[in-house]
Amino acid sequence: MSLPKPDLHVRVSAEADAALTMLSEYEGRPKAEIASQLLDTALLGQVHSIRLILRKARRLGFAGSEEDGKG
Repeated sequence: MSLPKPDLHVRVSAEADAALTMLSEYEGRPKAEIASQLLDTALLGQVHSIRLILRKARRLGFAGSEEDGKG
């Protein structure tokens, strides 16, 4: 059993909603469950990519300033 997730409300385009409806009907799962899974995958993938880029940049000597809050 997984831990409860924070409740989040988002608005999507009509096209994205239609795609969620189609996936929901195809997979037999609620739209919110599918949207949650897709959002988790996209966000965690993006953050992972950013972390890899930052590590590589630091190794190559392109370290950011501590003052900008991003390096």
